[in-house]
Amino acid sequence: EEMRTALGKLQEIVNQVADQAEVDQRRVAELQQKAAFLQMALRAADVATEADNRVVSAQTELSLEAKLGAALDAPRLTEEELLRRWDPRGRGVVKRVEFRQQVRAVIADAHYRHIDDLFIAYDRSKTGELHPADVRPALVRLQAASAAAVTELACVQAAAEKQRVAALETQG
Repeated sequence: EEMRTALGKLQEIVNQVADQAEVDQRRVAELQQKAAFLQMALRAADVATEADNRVVSAQTELSLEAKLGAALDAPRLTEEELLRRWDPRGRGVVKRVEFRQQVRAVIADAHYRHIDDLFIAYDRSKTGELHPADVRPALVRLQAASAAAVTELACVQAAAEKQRVAALETQG
């Protein structure tokens, strides 16, 4: 009888261990499922971060002319307004130093060498000054650079958004 009681208790322990093992297996499966979901979410976040980085990189890599065109809102700017911005004293000419100051006022991190290169490109008469006759071609270039930048950034942002959406869809 003692043996039967001991076997009964042993069987009870075995059943309890089996029940606990079953509970533990279910919990392990749940945790594995959560881990897989979190890995997918992490991959989606990585894709989103990479996409955002591409957008920031594209913005950073814009030419000074494109940045200047965007900062001045070149598509809406008239020649007279541009000349007033670059020649606030109203003398009718813009010297290189003044041009540098005006560009740095709207794009603080613009490098002087790039500003000078832009000035040289705009100074069609090669006098070292921008005259009213130089403003129209400069404005056309600013508008074109700004428009191209807007288009390029829109494409990069659209591609980034597609990647984000695709990454999120793989999760669900």
